[in-house]
Amino acid sequence: MRDVIRKREVSIQRMLAMNDRFERDEEYVRFNSYAAAYAEAREKMESLITSPEIREHYQRVQDAINYTQPFHEQLTEALIHGNMEAAEIRAIAAEGSKAQEKVVVLLDRLVTMQQERHQQVIDDYHQTRRQILFLTVLIYLVSIVIAVIVVRQSTKRYKYVSRLSIMDEVTGAYNRRYFDMVLEEEWKRSMREYTPVSLVMVDLDFFKAYNDKFGHQMGDVCLYSVAKIISGQLKRAADFIARYGGEEFAVVLPNTKAEN
Repeated sequence: MRDVIRKREVSIQRMLAMNDRFERDEEYVRFNSYAAAYAEAREKMESLITSPEIREHYQRVQDAINYTQPFHEQLTEALIHGNMEAAEIRAIAAEGSKAQEKVVVLLDRLVTMQQERHQQVIDDYHQTRRQILFLTVLIYLVSIVIAVIVVRQSTKRYKYVSRLSIMDEVTGAYNRRYFDMVLEEEWKRSMREYTPVSLVMVDLDFFKAYNDKFGHQMGDVCLYSVAKIISGQLKRAADFIARYGGEEFAVVLPNTKAEN
């Protein structure tokens, strides 16, 4: 657009310097021929707007061009039809040149802003590539570490999975299957060693009504809370709590008398 504006300015200066009317008419035709190139340059410039700052500056360029346009129209009209005095024509030409220079300055700044924005996009692209490369390497290293950990802790994982098979997923207490197995072992030990074993059965009152009123999710929270409270009272490693049924818990206390 800057080149087109310069060409139009040169064309006007030529018309000002020409005394022959026919030559001036030919130059006027050349001046008008720049209109298509100007429209194309303007459309291209609009397509390059990539940020709010550039759009704002582009609007200032358009405002300056709109201010300059009447001077060109008046000047070319006067030069072709000769309906103004020479002094008036020179005054219009001077004002038009000043306005045109402002447009060129704004265009230069717009080009600089676009170049800076383009460079920023390139820098961001390279920065993103470096980040992606870093993340790729990091993921690769983490994958190696995880693989090593998985291999080394395969036995622990097996034990963990085995533990899950004996835990109740709602309350975190042991399940009924584990209770039956351990209670049998503790009973046999009690018989063998002549030691007492105590069994406490806990049944939550009004649990169905609680479930119906607040929903199953809150019912699960209630069961979990009760299990945690009971577990907090067990002091020895051999003591354990299990979920016996829906709202029933069983507590096994080896080597414990009824009084205790």
